[in-house]
Amino acid sequence: FDVLPAVTPCSDAGDCATTTLTFTPKTGTFGVALVDLVLQDSGGTDYAGGDTAHFRFTIQIRASLFAPHFDAPGLTVDEDAGLYRFHNFFQHISPGSDAELLQTFTFQVVAVDPLYFATQPGASASGTLDFETALNVNGNTIISARLLDSSNGNNISAWMDFTLVIEEVNDPPLYRIDTSVVRRISGVTLSEDAGPCFSEAAHAILISQGPATDYQGVEMCVFLDAEAATAVSVYDSGRLGCTE
Repeated sequence: FDVLPAVTPCSDAGDCATTTLTFTPKTGTFGVALVDLVLQDSGGTDYAGGDTAHFRFTIQIRASLFAPHFDAPGLTVDEDAGLYRFHNFFQHISPGSDAELLQTFTFQVVAVDPLYFATQPGASASGTLDFETALNVNGNTIISARLLDSSNGNNISAWMDFTLVIEEVNDPPLYRIDTSVVRRISGVTLSEDAGPCFSEAAHAILISQGPATDYQGVEMCVFLDAEAATAVSVYDSGRLGCTE
């Protein structure tokens, strides 16, 4: 008990057929409590008299169903790292009370913005979290989770939100040769009409800094055989130039 059983004294000594019993059970406890009650009058015990009477009764406290609960910390990961699996990510998983220890659990996990994920978040009964972020996606996003137990009563926790931080990872720059103009120097056609060594296409070499989230400058270097008589340059547009 948080507050022990007590009986309110009669306010009218001439009419004391009923009285009031008060108590407060301890949260999360259940079972049968044995209570001894002593009733005493004001007559005293003179001449071998008796002024008390003893009674014993029980209070049965039935088990109540409490909602399950758990904790979820924040999480930081790198982008483009494949499938993530975090064992025991959800912690302090509880069925609600000691009377519900034999219950089983199910997590419901929902991404507030599903576009952040190639594989949507999910969790096992033991609290293991799985997900895969979408390719080249970074930033902060919210994941919501709640816990269900196998009872038929108060068996669903409140939704809990936690923040997933997906940190940007630098991607290598990309390029490819425009094969439609390939002919002369290192496989790239140079226009003889526009001078001794200029590519026919402005983008004979197609250059990219990587995904659209990589805001960087790009510099391209050309390496020739040590015995080559031609020096080749790559301009910002991807046009080639050379001197012989």
